[in-house]
Amino acid sequence: MRFGHRIQGKVNAYDDKGRGVFELTGEDGEKTGRGVAAIPFTAVGDEITAIFMSRDRGVKLCKLETVVAPSADRTSTPCPHAGVCGGCLWQHLKYDAQLAAKLEMINRAFGQAEIGRAS
Repeated sequence: MRFGHRIQGKVNAYDDKGRGVFELTGEDGEKTGRGVAAIPFTAVGDEITAIFMSRDRGVKLCKLETVVAPSADRTSTPCPHAGVCGGCLWQHLKYDAQLAAKLEMINRAFGQAEIGRAS
C-alpha cells in the first residue's frame, strides 16, 4: 500500500487511542492479511472511505475522506473545527456512545494489566 491509496471498509472497533479500526480486505471481501487500518473521527458501524497516510507498528494510519453510511452512534458536531484541529476525538459520537467506548477502553486496559502482572 502506498501513500495516498484509497481504502474502504466498515469500522468495527476502536483502538487504544480512540481511532476507529477495521481489518483490510480484498476486492471479494476476504481478509487479505494486509493488516489493520486506523482512522480518527470515525464511529463503530460507519462505512467509510479513507486515504492511507503512514504506518505505525503494523497499523495503517489513514485520514477520513467520506462517511458512506453513518453509524447510528454518529451525531453532528457542535464545534465548526471538529476533525480539523484534532483536539476533539469524540465530538462526532452521541454521549452514550462516547461513554461506552471509553468504558470498553478502560476495561481492556485493566484486562491487559492483569495478564502482565507478576505473581
